[in-house]
This record gives sequence, structure tokens and C-alpha cells, in this order.
Amino acid sequence: MITNRSPKVACAGKKNIVIFRLSVSSLPGVLRRVVKITDDMNYDKQNQSMRNPGIAAVLSFFIPGVGQIYNGKLLRGVFWLIVTPGFWLGTGGMFGWVCHLISAFTAYRYAKKHPFG
Repeated sequence: MITNRSPKVACAGKKNIVIFRLSVSSLPGVLRRVVKITDDMNYDKQNQSMRNPGIAAVLSFFIPGVGQIYNGKLLRGVFWLIVTPGFWLGTGGMFGWVCHLISAFTAYRYAKKHPFG
């Protein structure tokens, strides 16, 4: 039997946790909220497109920064688009390829760790 003095129940939302007390009159509403929150979380993940780490790496290898933009990180992409030509010109072509490799690796790693956009 659930009474007004029953323990608190935590229900995880998207960014916060809502804590409330169960009572006989509020039980159906509570269950509806828990199911709705769970459905909303699953719906969000299903409707987001997955990032392909291979595509991100190839894009950033040929044009550093484009893989980061593909991953949704615009400022990181702009950073690589500016830094790489600077390395090509500043070192006479000696270390420009290093920026290509680092940019491709970071784009791949980010897409691998954060597959949903």
C-alpha cells in the first residue's frame, strides 16, 4: 500500500532529476510521466543521425577542419582550416602534413566517442 509517507522516487529527466513522493491518487500520473520521459529519451536517440568516424577522418585528411564541421564542431573546423595553411606556409611544407594527420585523427576520435549528432 502506498501512502503519502512513502519514500521519495527519483525520475531521471534529460538534464535534471525530478524527485517526488508517491501517493495513491498520483500513481497513474507518475507512471505516465516515467514512461513519457523514457520514450522521449529513446525517440531523441533514434531520430539523430549517426556520425561515421571513417567519413570524418577522410574529410579532415583531405581538407583539415571539414571532418570537424561534419561532426558539428564548427569552431574546431575553422581552427584547423586556418592553422593548417599556416603550418604549410610557415614551415615551407615540412609540417603541413602533420596537421592533416592530427586533424583526421581528432575528427575520427570525436565521431567515435560521440556517434549521435
